[in-house]
Amino acid sequence: SGSLDQGNIVGLISFEFRMPVFTIHTPSASPSGGDPAAGAVFVREGFSRLAFLFGPLWLLWNRRWLAFGLWFLAFACVFFAIRRLGFSPALMPAYYFGVGLLLGLEAPVLRPAALAGRGLALSDIAVAENLREAEITWFARRRSATVPASALAPTLTVAVHPARAVPPVGLFPDVPSSRP
Repeated sequence: SGSLDQGNIVGLISFEFRMPVFTIHTPSASPSGGDPAAGAVFVREGFSRLAFLFGPLWLLWNRRWLAFGLWFLAFACVFFAIRRLGFSPALMPAYYFGVGLLLGLEAPVLRPAALAGRGLALSDIAVAENLREAEITWFARRRSATVPASALAPTLTVAVHPARAVPPVGLFPDVPSSRP
C-alpha cells in the first residue's frame, strides 16, 4: 500500500557544521597600566587529541605539575599492581587508554583553572572557525563596545514639549488628572 519514505535519520544529524568555542581570559588589571586586552589568552574548548594521545608529555608541556604527579603516582600504582599482585600485563594499555581519555576530556578544564590561578579571569566567549577568527571577532566586538554611540551614529535632535494638562485617555476618563 502507500507507504511514505521518510528518509534516513543519519543524514539529518550532521556534526560537520560545529564551530569551535573559545573562552577569552583577560587580566583584571594590566601591570603596566595599559589595556588589559593586550594580555588576553584564548582557550579552545572541546576534546584535546594531544592530551589523549600524549598524556604525560602534554601535562609537562603545559606545566601541569600537580596533574603530572598524580598521573605518575597512578601509573606507578598500576605498574606495582601488575608486577606484584599478579594482574595481567594486558591491563596497562587499558589503563593508559582510560587515563588518556580522561585527560582528553578534562584538558579544557585544566588550562582555564591554571589561568585563573595566574590572575586571568574569564571575560568572554567567542565562536569561530579558528583562533585567528576568534581573535578578530573578539577584538572587533570589544572595539565596538568601547566606542561611544555618538561616534557611530549621527545625532538626532528631538524637540521635547513640556507636559500639558490633558485629560487621561483610556478606560477611566472621569478620574481627575494629577497634572497641574
